[in-house]
Amino acid sequence: MSLGGGGGNDASVLVSPRDLMMAGLDEGEMPDSVQCLLDGRADSLELAPQPSLQIRRIAEEIRASPYAGAARALYIQGKLLELLALSLAQAVTGAGENEVLRNERRWVMEARAVLMADLADPPALEELARRIGTSPRKMNAAFRRFCGMTAFGWLADWRLTHARDLLIENHVPVKEIASTLGYGHVNNFINAFSRKFGISPARFRGQAIERPGTC
Repeated sequence: MSLGGGGGNDASVLVSPRDLMMAGLDEGEMPDSVQCLLDGRADSLELAPQPSLQIRRIAEEIRASPYAGAARALYIQGKLLELLALSLAQAVTGAGENEVLRNERRWVMEARAVLMADLADPPALEELARRIGTSPRKMNAAFRRFCGMTAFGWLADWRLTHARDLLIENHVPVKEIASTLGYGHVNNFINAFSRKFGISPARFRGQAIERPGTC
């Protein structure tokens, strides 16, 4: 995934099939243009989101990243995922859905973007619901409908899936990955990762390096 665009605050996102999976989207949520990417009928897709305060904020935060080295790479990747989620939220039309389902789909997409924007310190449930314009109960009901779990259940699951990808892709220390994803103690991350995948992060990375074609 990469960020493009012309001058000013305009931005576009070049998306690959793998980027969509990292964003945690289900096939049922995809508009036709995005589904072509998953079906292999297209190699990439350029999303050009409509200008908004959120889009401009993300683009500016990417340009003004306060980090360096590996931390900067992780920070920018998170911001690109947030931009992708907002771009897809605009692309999903919700054709054939009633207003309740359209609203619930929008809440889920926008809440995902907010949660991915600050993995180290996500807003509390009440604050998250307030930002997207609903109540905690309705927001969690929407997440259960579209994701099969609550908002923070989805966040916990996505963090670990993203951690798995980071372990494969780069050599950032496990402790730094844990901190970036919001784990206060590396042992909490190691235990959570081991419960989900049945293997410790260090052993998983070692196996991925030994057998890169199998992951």
